[in-house]
Amino acid sequence: VRLPLGTLSKSEWEATSIYLVFAFEKQQ
Repeated sequence: VRLPLGTLSKSEWEATSIYLVFAFEKQQ
């Protein structure tokens, strides 16, 4: 998955990173 880095705002980055951490930890 390639994210269009330049188009994400700070709040979107925070939401995305929280979601990714949550999804990653659920797989463990």
